[in-house]
Amino acid sequence: MQNLFKVLMIAVLIISFNSCSPNGVNLFSEPEIQQTFLEKYNGTTWLYTNDLDTTYLRIINNKTAPFETWGYYVEGKCFDYYLYDLNVLLGQVENNSTNVMHITLAYETYTIEMYLSIIYENLYFQQDQYRDGEYTTISNDKYLRQNVDVLDGLILCD
Repeated sequence: MQNLFKVLMIAVLIISFNSCSPNGVNLFSEPEIQQTFLEKYNGTTWLYTNDLDTTYLRIINNKTAPFETWGYYVEGKCFDYYLYDLNVLLGQVENNSTNVMHITLAYETYTIEMYLSIIYENLYFQQDQYRDGEYTTISNDKYLRQNVDVLDGLILCD
């Protein structure tokens, strides 16, 4: 009987200790670290193609220059390089959560909203424009994840 009482007391202590932790979190487990979009996808390369062009996009863990692109057009034989430098583009990162990044480019007469989101192995890149209160979607493109060395593997235009 005494052993049963001890076992019950130990069980009550264990249950009460676990139930007192904040929000039901196990106090002995490591906290889950939430990575930002730029941290999580830093260095990843994505590819968009259609009948007229091919574009590679590479994510950079830098809030002032979050990504860069290499574009190849049917009539060209080389890729044009472009760094999305938000200081030059008058933009800022509005949201940099785990799977979504939102960038706003604000100009005198219009604003461009860019959304990059990752769903499975696809990057969706949407650009919306607002001019004089009117909304128009500029583009909504789907990029596929690639294992391409864009820094050394592409021929750049002069």
